[in-house]
Parts: sequence; C-alpha cells; structure tokens
Amino acid sequence: MKIRRPVSRVMLLAILASLSAVTAVAQPEGDRPRRPDGLPAGPLGGRSAAEMIARADQDGDGRVSRQEFLETRTAEMEAMFDRIDANGDGFLDEREV
Repeated sequence: MKIRRPVSRVMLLAILASLSAVTAVAQPEGDRPRRPDGLPAGPLGGRSAAEMIARADQDGDGRVSRQEFLETRTAEMEAMFDRIDANGDGFLDEREV
C-alpha cells in the first residue's frame, strides 16, 4: 500500500513558479506573451518596468528592494494557488490542476 503525504504549500508554490518559468522559456517566439508595444515580453511577464515597480514598491521610494519583490511574488503565488484550489481545502489534486 502506497502512503501519500500532502505536498507542502511552499513546495507546491515553488513547483508552480518553476513550471511557469519553464513554460515561458520553452515557448516559440511567435507564441510568447507580448508587451503593449508588440515586443516579446521579458522577465516581467509582459508588464512594463514602471508597472512592476508600481505594483511592488511598498514604501514608495521608486525602487523595489529584494524584500518587496519577494513579498509581491509570494502574494501573487498565493493568489494563484487559491484560484487553482477550487474547493478551498488547501491542497491541489488532479481534478483541480
């Protein structure tokens, strides 16, 4: 009998982040997300630098610290997990993914 342990939330979020990064890199040029000016989206996922800074700059100094960046990414990953976790039980299973 195989015993299944639940995957920790942090580990699952890390896996999802890795998969989304790999997917973006593996896409052919024509299928990649585009910025509003039509150029391929870079590491900011199609957002402009100004948009990224405005979203993550918590202290309003016009710069994004490592801590601000990580807190913003964590919040985005938690929101992504919550969207996928259709039944709200704190776990993702095959039906939800």
